[in-house]
Amino acid sequence: MDNLYQDLKPGTLLRVTLPLPNGRKTLDAAVEEGQDNLVIRLQKPEEDQKLAPDDQDWVLTQDQGERIILYKARLNRQIGPRRFDLALTERTVHKSTRKSCRIQARVRIREWAGHSTWSRLRRAESREVILSTSGIAFQTDDIFHPGQKVSLEITLPGQALRPVQVTGQVIRAIPKGIDRQEIAVAFINLSREDADIIETFFIKEQFRTMTDRVRLLAEALTPSLDDSEKDKDVSPKDMGKKDR
Repeated sequence: MDNLYQDLKPGTLLRVTLPLPNGRKTLDAAVEEGQDNLVIRLQKPEEDQKLAPDDQDWVLTQDQGERIILYKARLNRQIGPRRFDLALTERTVHKSTRKSCRIQARVRIREWAGHSTWSRLRRAESREVILSTSGIAFQTDDIFHPGQKVSLEITLPGQALRPVQVTGQVIRAIPKGIDRQEIAVAFINLSREDADIIETFFIKEQFRTMTDRVRLLAEALTPSLDDSEKDKDVSPKDMGKKDR
């Protein structure tokens, strides 16, 4: 049990996804006690919420920068209006996509939750994403919650006939307006072949960027013939000849 609670010290900030009668809601929370049991205090919700039965899982997200820790918990008891005593049941550590080799690109992506038949109802859309071999971040019109499994189909430029298909787990969900979120998804079953496709894409994009920068540097450090001639026309020596 100590292993489950080892990173949860008093004052630790969390994102907590709790079960509600009409679905789930994600709120900020702070740890009050975190040794043999976990007591948290939720932020004040925008409106009064009633808890769902306590046999449903809570999901807690702890962002440590280099890694993201997801916890599953069950409600022991409600201590106060925003204070809850929880028992942790599971702890999963994901490498943060922000610390791994990543690249910003425009790709075609399709995301869905649940059975694969739902994928037929979704159309792939071209979107700006942050991509790495450990995960992806992008904006979506769907509502996802930390800890939720999501299926992804990612088509990289030049790979129209071979999209990357992978299952991931949502590790972060940030509201971006009405009915829109930015989510970060950690891959949990990326095949070696799909990882090779992403890494090859990285190499090509990095080489293209490096080539563009070298060309720009060369232009900045090497004056053109026209520039040399202009400098020659206004040299002090030539100006002296004109005066004479």
